[in-house]
Amino acid sequence: MGPWLAEHPSAGAIVLLAICIAAGLAIGHARVRGIGLGVAGVLLVGLGLSASGVIVDANVLKFARDLGLVLFVFCVGLQIGPGFFVSLKRAGLGLNIIAAGIVLMGAGMMLAMIKLGVLGLQDGLGVLAGATTNTPSLAAGQAAMAERGIEPGASTAGYALAYPLGVLGTIGIMITSTRLARVLPSFKPPTSQAPLPADTVVHATIEVSNPGVAGVDLRKLGIIHSLGVVLTRHLRHQDVSVPTGETRLQLGDLVLAVGGRAEIDQLVILLGRASETDLRMHAGQVAAQKFVVTRTEVVGQSMLELDLARRFGVQVSRVERAGVEMAARAEMTVQFGDVLTAVGPEDALPRVRALVGNSQRALNQPHLIPMFLGICCGVLIGSVPIPLPGLSTPIKLGLAAGPMLVALLFARLGRLGPMICSMPAPANTALRETGIALFMASVGLLSGGVMLEAIGGTAVLTWLACALAIVLLPLLVGAIVARVWLNLDGPSTMGLLAGSMTDPPALSLAGELSRNDAPALTYTAVYPLAMVLRIAAMQVIVTLAMG
Repeated sequence: MGPWLAEHPSAGAIVLLAICIAAGLAIGHARVRGIGLGVAGVLLVGLGLSASGVIVDANVLKFARDLGLVLFVFCVGLQIGPGFFVSLKRAGLGLNIIAAGIVLMGAGMMLAMIKLGVLGLQDGLGVLAGATTNTPSLAAGQAAMAERGIEPGASTAGYALAYPLGVLGTIGIMITSTRLARVLPSFKPPTSQAPLPADTVVHATIEVSNPGVAGVDLRKLGIIHSLGVVLTRHLRHQDVSVPTGETRLQLGDLVLAVGGRAEIDQLVILLGRASETDLRMHAGQVAAQKFVVTRTEVVGQSMLELDLARRFGVQVSRVERAGVEMAARAEMTVQFGDVLTAVGPEDALPRVRALVGNSQRALNQPHLIPMFLGICCGVLIGSVPIPLPGLSTPIKLGLAAGPMLVALLFARLGRLGPMICSMPAPANTALRETGIALFMASVGLLSGGVMLEAIGGTAVLTWLACALAIVLLPLLVGAIVARVWLNLDGPSTMGLLAGSMTDPPALSLAGELSRNDAPALTYTAVYPLAMVLRIAAMQVIVTLAMG
């Protein structure tokens, strides 16, 4: 095959990339007790092919590597953008502080190891990415080094060697955290409810027993609007309706409230007391349906501007965006692909469906123009030198941070004029996985020789020792703080640790061990911020290590 590769460099590179990706994903999908290599299998196959003597045109591979990186980080930015901004505002502040501490502690330890000469820069970045099982950070580190003219090949070897320790170490600390939850005391008083992120949407039925609100129209109770709680059902004399601003409360009325736990608790104090009645079981002529926003005319409008309660007698109780469920606050703007839970009279719900679109065909159509414009802007922004005080040379965001920054902004805006800036989940997943597979295959095919040299050297034991320290110490400290400060139970702590490592297989294992949804709740609360910090940390380490 050698002569054919020499005669057809581009075609040969495509064939080998395809073989490498197909074989690597097949290996990565194999699981032992729910744990698999995932896309790291592509890297191992590429390293094996390269080490066996397969030579591919380096320029073609470098282009495929950079293209894959840009596609991947841009799609990741679009995916985590909504959850990222929610986590910065309200969702689980304490959880995110602990997750950020885990990320920054690991990055700080690696920076110290590099500064002290324990590891070289290339080796250290690879070991850090592998120990934290975070492939995007490997891509960000290699891009940052390339911007500085450093050959990043050695980082691939460090990643490949440290990755298994990262998987095993994370599992070990997660199991240990369940035992810590049983023996460590907490500064926070115990609660009968499972710990939830602050912005987790809950519902509660409230009985109006406060004489101070009897006879008052809901629109005059401004605290309900300020709390961001949505009232979706109102029961009086067995008659269930959807409350509006004109609804006048009376003693003995029951209302169903949807919102954050803390806000619901405040509303209970205001209106009266909690009721054991579940108003969702008293539907009457009121029904609840989910609709997907696909009409461009609706995108960008706030719930207050849509005013569905006045127009149709319908309330939107929840909004699901990129896997994150939020209460439908009045100031929240609607984005393409949002899933709205609408509650109202059965004959009014079809009109809401027509207003928001709910078209599966439109939902599955990718919006490629804003995507490629965003990639263009991200690459240009990433190439602009940014001078910082105390540094001898300006920094560049590079091919990883630049496109991700633009993608996060696009996810926040939702649309630019007539252009929809979001991407349907199936299209996002396909492009994201294609991008990371291209990146891993190209890196592997470029780095096989370096891998052989690393395995034959004495530095491997140092790499493994550093990887073990980076994965165990931050996670152990995070588990202890989560228990002592937030009084998290074992399942919630496991989800927090998995989220701080941005490790879906670890979340799957946590779910199997706990047999409840607590790990998924804490994982979702911290994952977006942890992902952004892990990518940004690589740029910071390169900058500080080189002065």
